[in-house]
This record gives sequence, C-alpha cells and structure tokens, in this order.
Amino acid sequence: DGMPVSARPSTFGYRASKFIKRNKAGVAAGVLVLLAVIIGLIATLWQAEVARAERLKAENRFNDVRGLANSFLFEITPEIEKLNGSTRAKVLLVKRALEYLDRLSKESSDDPDLKGELAAAYEKVGDVQGNPFQANIGDMQGALNSYQKARKIREELFSGNSQDLKLKAELAKNTQMIGDVLFATGEIKKAEENYRRALKMLMEVAEEKPSDRQTRFDLASARFALGGSLFWNSRYEEALKQYYRAKESLEKLSKAEPENIEIVEKLANSYVRIGETKSWQDKADEAKTDILKGLSMLELLVEKKRNNANFKKSLWTANLKAGEIYLDLEQLENSLIYYEKALEIAKETAENDPENVFAKRNLALSYNKVGDTLDSSGKGNEAFNNAQKALNLQKEIAAADAKNFDILTEIVVTYLRMGYAKLTAKDHLAARQSFLNALEQSENLSAKDPDDSKIKRNIAIASQNIGQTYHAAAGQENKKENLQKALVWLEKSRKLFLDLKKKGLLAEYDNKLLTEIETEISNIIRKIG
Repeated sequence: DGMPVSARPSTFGYRASKFIKRNKAGVAAGVLVLLAVIIGLIATLWQAEVARAERLKAENRFNDVRGLANSFLFEITPEIEKLNGSTRAKVLLVKRALEYLDRLSKESSDDPDLKGELAAAYEKVGDVQGNPFQANIGDMQGALNSYQKARKIREELFSGNSQDLKLKAELAKNTQMIGDVLFATGEIKKAEENYRRALKMLMEVAEEKPSDRQTRFDLASARFALGGSLFWNSRYEEALKQYYRAKESLEKLSKAEPENIEIVEKLANSYVRIGETKSWQDKADEAKTDILKGLSMLELLVEKKRNNANFKKSLWTANLKAGEIYLDLEQLENSLIYYEKALEIAKETAENDPENVFAKRNLALSYNKVGDTLDSSGKGNEAFNNAQKALNLQKEIAAADAKNFDILTEIVVTYLRMGYAKLTAKDHLAARQSFLNALEQSENLSAKDPDDSKIKRNIAIASQNIGQTYHAAAGQENKKENLQKALVWLEKSRKLFLDLKKKGLLAEYDNKLLTEIETEISNIIRKIG
C-alpha cells in the first residue's frame, strides 16, 4: 500500500518519499501552488521596490520643479526687476514659475508650505500685470484677480494658524497690494479700507516683534500707502501724520543699517512725499527743502547703482516734484532744468523697456510737466505740442486697459494743459474745446465715484476755464452773450469749490483759485450792469 514499514528507520526522508508515492497528484498540485506563491511573493517584492524607487524619483522631481519655480520667483526675478528693460523677461519667468507651481499644487494640495509659495507666485504675477507703483504691462484687472487668488490662499492658511505672525504679516502685505490696485482703478474708499486693515495687522505684528527690521520696514510702507490715499482726498494733515511716522521709523532703521540701500531709498521717498504734501498746503519753501533733500539722497543711490530701475524711478519722481515746486515759486529756469532731467530718465526707461506701461505713463507725465514750464514762459504752442505727445501715450495706455483710473484722470489733466497752452497762444476757441474735453472726461469719472474730491476739483477747474474763455471772447464779439455764458460757468465752478471747502477737502493752494473766481464773477456782473 506504499505505507512505511517498521523494519526501516523512521526518518523524515523515508516517510516523505512514501507519502509522495501514495499522493503523487496532490503533492504535485501543492508544489505548483507553493511555487506560484513564491513567484508571486518575489514579484510583489520586486514591484514594491520598483514603486518605491519611482516614488522616490517622483518626490525628487517634485522637489526639483518646486525649487526651480521658487528660484524663478524669489531669486532670479527680484534681480531682473532691478534692471532696465526687464519687463518682458520678468513676465515670462513669472508665468513659467506659476505654471509649475499650479501643477504641483494639484499633486500636493495639503502642503501648507507649497500653498504659501503659490500665494507668493500669484502676487508676483499680479505685480507684473499691474502693480501701479512698479514696472507692469498695464493689466489692472488681471493684477487684482491674481492678488485676490493669493489672498484666498493666505486667509485659508491664517485661519488654520491665527497665532503665526509670519502668516499675519504676509496677509497684511497682500491686503495692501489689493489696496494699491483699487487705488489705481479709482476705488479710493475701498483702497483706504484695505490700507487701514493692512496697517492694523502689521501694528499687531510689530507689538509682538518690536525689534524685527522687516516688520518695521513693512509698517513704514503701509503708512506710506495709507498716506497716499489720504493725500488724494485732500486730507493733508492726516497724510502728513502717516508720512512723518514712516520717516521716523525709517530714520532709525537707516541709522542701524546705513548701507541698506532699500531703507535709504524709502527714506528718501518719504522726504519727497512730505514735500509734495506741503506744497498743496501752500508751503512752497518748506516743500522745496524736503524734496531737494530726498532728491540728493536718490542721486547718490543712482550713482552707486546705475542699472537699478527702482532707484531711477524714484529719482524721476523726485525731479518731477522739484520741477513743480520751482514752478510754484515762479523760478521757471530751475523748474525746466528738473523737468527735463525727469524727461530724460523717462525716455531712457521707456525706450529700454517698451513692454513697461508704467514707464510709458511716466514719459507722458514728463512731457506734460515740461509743457507746464514752457506755457508759463509764454511758449503756448510748444507747450501744446508736449501735451499732445503726452495725450497720445495716455490714450494708448487707456485703450489697453479701460479700468486704469490713474491714466483716465491724467488724460483729464492733459486736456486742461492743452487748454492753458491755447489760452497762452491766444486761441480761445481751441482752448475752450480742450477744457470741454476735460470736463466731459471728469464727469464720466465722477459718475463712477461721486465722492472723489480730486475729480470734483477737476470739474471745478474745467468749468472755471471754460468761463474764462467766454470772458476773453466777450472782448472780441457778442459781448453780453459771452459774458452771461462766462458767468454761468464760473458760478458752477465757485459752487463746486465751496462744496469742497465746506467738507474740509479744499487745499490751501485752491483757496487762491476760489478768490480769483469770485473776483472774476464780480467783474463780469459789473460789466453786464
């Protein structure tokens, strides 16, 4: 029967051989099953090793791409930003970096560090699209969308860890960026709300980290932003309060780090801002001292870093403000010197960086400012030609971005300048048409934001000048009819200025205009009899 016998030693091999002979089919099946299990185990272990290697490779690739994207954004792009003519390169770098990070975020949506990097990437894209205070391609709405995407991420991160001061500071700076775009698109109230929120958050961070240099610098920047919105709405004392507090903080930082050129530039700009605000308070001599101090600091910076586009932009602004002060002081020769310096910087920047809408806007403003001095020198037609160059550039920018509030208000001022130039050239009809263009543009803007004091001021000035063209025409023809028309327009202007005065929004500088208007109205009434 194939069973073991007792006459043989009972070894395992003997008993196994007897068992196998008795159960050949079963043992064969068992062996096959065992072989299958062993082969399956080997295959599984091999596949696991392959998967582990692939996973490691994928993780390395993920980290490599992430590192590359961050290098684009935070190492290469900041260096390129300082160079003239870098807008196109910056657009490409930021766009590619964002594409990489977008893909990575889909693969690792729960990684908070990656989310923070993605928020920073959106902010960089927004800067390139339409940050109104640096080189950009003129897409304000695109910039706002990018900043808001970043805000959504930052709010989500902050809500999960509201005690993290770094997250709070980053959210505050993002809030300020959104305020900047809102300011540039004419939503001044919303801009101010964002600036105040940003300032409040940064003040809370500063309370916890009073000695942190970056926090103090960011706090000064937030005060600058808020001061700008207050200045725009003719709240000059409030604006000065913010500017002075920023300056005091920057002076302390600069004393501790005298070689830190970023701090020195911000400090120089604070003197220029303070001087500009004082000029609107009819304090031209004080304003000149502050502006020239800031200007001299910026000249030294540009001397050290000739290819730094940011320093050149600040120097351009300072030269422009110096030209304005000397024009107010009726020192036309000095005014023209500074305006032409600003024009030279603007031309160079625009030629080297044709994609930079910000540079194009500054060039337009420079042409206008040179025209102001030419007009004051009695060269009306030359002034008009400069204003026409400015208008062409401004219309080009506005055509590309109809929501760019800054450029739309600058078009208003350019039309006013063209009117003044034609008055100087004794062409009253052409002057009146320019003033009517300014009025129409201003009223369109006022319909969007009825509370904007600067727009109201422009409507008042345009109305005043339309009235003056009719007054001047009365000396040549249709005396009574033209005098009556002049009276209607001047009364409209007077009421607008009085309304601003009643609300405490009339600049000291504009009190002179109100007095001139009232005097002219009295003269016309006397002439009509």
